[in-house]
Amino acid sequence: MIPTIGEALVLFSQGTLTPSTLLERLLQRIQSWDEELHTYVSLDEAGARQAASEADEAWAKGHAGPLCGIPISIKDVVDVAQMVTGCGTSLFSEPAERDATLVRRLREAGAIILGKAHLHPFAFGLSGENPELGTPRNPAGAGSMPGGSSSGSAAGVAAELALASIGTDTGGSVRVPAAFCGVVGFKPSYGLISRAGVFPVAESMDHVGLLVRDVTDCRPLLDVLSGADERDPTSHILPPQYPLPGRVRLGLIGELHQGSDLSVRTCIENNLARRPGIEVKTVSLPGLKAARRAYGTIVQAEIAAVHQARWEENPNAYDGMGQGMIERGCATTAVMLLAAQQERTRFAREVEALWGDFDALVCPTVPMVAPPLGAEKVRINDREVSVAGALVRNTSPFSMIGVPALSLPAGGAQGLPVGLQLIAPYGQDIRLLTLAERMVLGLKLL
Repeated sequence: MIPTIGEALVLFSQGTLTPSTLLERLLQRIQSWDEELHTYVSLDEAGARQAASEADEAWAKGHAGPLCGIPISIKDVVDVAQMVTGCGTSLFSEPAERDATLVRRLREAGAIILGKAHLHPFAFGLSGENPELGTPRNPAGAGSMPGGSSSGSAAGVAAELALASIGTDTGGSVRVPAAFCGVVGFKPSYGLISRAGVFPVAESMDHVGLLVRDVTDCRPLLDVLSGADERDPTSHILPPQYPLPGRVRLGLIGELHQGSDLSVRTCIENNLARRPGIEVKTVSLPGLKAARRAYGTIVQAEIAAVHQARWEENPNAYDGMGQGMIERGCATTAVMLLAAQQERTRFAREVEALWGDFDALVCPTVPMVAPPLGAEKVRINDREVSVAGALVRNTSPFSMIGVPALSLPAGGAQGLPVGLQLIAPYGQDIRLLTLAERMVLGLKLL
């Protein structure tokens, strides 16, 4: 049995478990299962054992940090000193010279860095499939997509090969794999966790996110990771939080709920009906379609800005890895980009107008359960749609406007997990986590 972060910290404090013992259990599980599950790109066993030994000593001497002895995996777009940041490709071979700010903060809090987790190449897609380096298996359903781009992170946490994983989310890359693998995926407000040392996808929408088994584990991670960083000018401290009322008002986003598969809708409705202290009303966001179009325009232009020089020098290196997105991004005109940015602002205002009546918005994280690996089309309510479009449908608008969003396991449909997405006002991250914790704890008490 592998504990959650909260459980492990209690066991460490009681002296009934040591960080070194926990680490060895995890390494044994990784050795036994990861050749099949394929969640890790690389491990730092020597470094992890040294960190665990130091954590043993810290607990014994009574000066343990807030995450002392907690083993964590890191998505392979984040720099870890002396490890290659491969970005899900074989194009890079030089080890990083220094830790990303978030990795440094984890180490300072006593966390153990296990290794680098697999991902969709360059974090360009939400299926999590990686034909070149191998696709992580979804522990919740053999032959099903793990979701992406943080596929190895979500699958590794679900399989209990790490107590948590650090992922990134530009259009849903933490929340989608969390939903498909049956774990919690939290995308904080834009800029709350520093992106210094994180390879970019689209800089105005890139978020660092968290994948855990228990929603209560998000809070200690966020406490350590959040805050301003001089290496990232977009980073900021957590603003004041509004208290959560005794009876929570949730706005069920009608367009996203009704457009989801009937089995997923039923699962979400049954789940919400069992949540104590919650009032649910259907709301409308008419600007969603335009917002998704704006997201596509902006994300492709920003991807092109990152990759254009490398792509022009060696276009074959991008075969099957988002070459079309780079081409479309390079063809985006200033007029097109300006119109998209204006639509982004309009949609943000449309969402903001709801906060006076609702404490959070809710919808399915993904409109269907995980499709089979390699699927290009999926049937939703007797209508065949593109898998790529369906995967990004419910999550990307809320990445575009930078608000905090979380995917919470909500049960299952068709034998596979379903995720419930909660969305809160910008900066109200602790309030969102408090709501999610209350919903989960309320169910446990029934």
